[in-house]
Amino acid sequence: MRRLILFVYLFSALSAGAQVITYDTIRVSPDDERNIHRYRAKDVVVSSESLAQEKIYVTREQPASFDKSKLRFGADLGLSISRNYTNLGFGPQIGYQFNEHLMTGAGFKYYFRKARTYD
Repeated sequence: MRRLILFVYLFSALSAGAQVITYDTIRVSPDDERNIHRYRAKDVVVSSESLAQEKIYVTREQPASFDKSKLRFGADLGLSISRNYTNLGFGPQIGYQFNEHLMTGAGFKYYFRKARTYD
């Protein structure tokens, strides 16, 4: 029974960390720089009295530049203490999110280990 409780306790943290990230939306004006839809193609339908319809497509190209708002930061911390050893870990990370499904990044890890040995 203790093994089952330990198993559920350990893997509940993994399932809690696997939540889907959702971003809140806010209302902004069409010309605001935070508006993510301002560079998309717009369909404009112009109608006259003769019922003739004409579609005009207006497109604007997105500027190709580095977007600082797509940077993602994180860190990995670890601590293990026992009667015979100590293990500390730290690892900062940085990433860039290209789109909703693709992100790349880098990081490094530093570990400090100390163990007591008895002769």
